[in-house]
Amino acid sequence: MHMLNKQKIAVRMTAALLAAGILAGVMAPVAAQAAPAYDSKWTKKITMEELMGEGLAKEETDAAGVYEQLKQGLRFKTITQGSIYYMFLNGAVIPAEAVAMLYQDGLVSGFLYKYMSGLPYVPSDLKDVFNAFEYYCAYPETAAAVPFNENLLMIDFMINGMPQGRIGSTEFNPALYRKNYPELEAILGDNWMNYYIHYIVIGKEKGMTGKKSVR
Repeated sequence: MHMLNKQKIAVRMTAALLAAGILAGVMAPVAAQAAPAYDSKWTKKITMEELMGEGLAKEETDAAGVYEQLKQGLRFKTITQGSIYYMFLNGAVIPAEAVAMLYQDGLVSGFLYKYMSGLPYVPSDLKDVFNAFEYYCAYPETAAAVPFNENLLMIDFMINGMPQGRIGSTEFNPALYRKNYPELEAILGDNWMNYYIHYIVIGKEKGMTGKKSVR
């Protein structure tokens, strides 16, 4: 029961911090020979999220239909996993069943699936930023307090490690990620947890890195 309560705390903490994320995915406008003499909808930059938004704003949205729309968008790269996250944060009705099917197809991460579905995380959902063995070896104080158990170590990482900016995996150093992309500070601020989440949901898909210096 104690472990379950800790897991619930970790899930709620992460969900709350996810709400701070901001995305932008603007489609390039079609080039025109000359600017129109008046404002026109054809001169506006339209995101794919905006095009899909109206249909996804209805409570009776069909899960199978949403799944097909998002699947095609992901496969043809007109949207990204980050786009889905952005739409969800902005009120799009994306049924959990649709996200589950996208996850089964390997089109979205386990982290995004669990977040949008309200399900508890498992260590593999954090694989982009967390490796239980590496985390256990890197922090002797944690090893002394927590037995080697992937779930318990994941919970410690989420409750203690992420807020402190600890390195949970050799694949991701949050301090290096922040240094590589200083423009993120205006969005993510000083809360270390936001940098892990940004990388999982947005950064990795964009080719951003927290493993090596790019500057």
